[in-house]
Amino acid sequence: YLDNAGYFSIANGGGALFHVAMLANLTYPFSEAKEWKSVAPRTLKQLLVRSTNVLGYTPQPRNLLRLTGEMICDHYEVVRCFDFLNHVENMRPIAEVVMDRKDVVFQPAISLSWAKGFDVNHYLGVTENILRMMKMVDNPHNGVTFCTGSYGTSLKNDLPDMIRSLKGRIHFAHIRNLRFNDGERDFEESAHLSSDGTFDMHAIMRALYDIGFEGPIRPDHGRMIWDEVAMPGYGLYDRALGAAYLCGLWEAIDKEAKNK
Repeated sequence: YLDNAGYFSIANGGGALFHVAMLANLTYPFSEAKEWKSVAPRTLKQLLVRSTNVLGYTPQPRNLLRLTGEMICDHYEVVRCFDFLNHVENMRPIAEVVMDRKDVVFQPAISLSWAKGFDVNHYLGVTENILRMMKMVDNPHNGVTFCTGSYGTSLKNDLPDMIRSLKGRIHFAHIRNLRFNDGERDFEESAHLSSDGTFDMHAIMRALYDIGFEGPIRPDHGRMIWDEVAMPGYGLYDRALGAAYLCGLWEAIDKEAKNK
């Protein structure tokens, strides 16, 4: 039934899982990855890598990193990579391994942390470095997860323009709205409607439509409404409303384009 669900990929591996499997359960994680191939053979499998730590908590030497990276590419089709300190150079070694493969998608990601120095300017710099790395490796498998809630934490980022500049390189789209209370740094997540926040959601969805985006779009986060008790940021009802709203925008944009 997982193949029939229409998922772009299934996340079934990553640092913590490998750590627990090998040290606590004494199981071999690549055997489990092989089993997943038979469970949903038509759906891509996704893994999360911690830059030079790869699948553990200690930086690995380059030769071991390459060998592990090659094994990962033999079992997974999508490799997401982040660095806790957002040092893009730490992501480069695994990026080089993954992007040598034409059948595996590499996705660099931003790590959002609450600590001194992790401010808007920091994340703007990380964004620029990731975009620079994307240009250095002109390969469609070298793509990003475009999260409006992350890239939009600075109003200096023109989200629709960024989407258009990354044509063919966006593999996932996480679309949510933020409301800036002071016009610069004080913001919070809002409902998805443009009128409830600061972002022009129609312009964002229009940009995705214009570049011919065919990947998965998720409403990402949601508030807790209607007395719901859930994990903070992942209210089911609000995400469902957001998904319906985004689908409505897409349908309207599609009809507008076809009726011209």
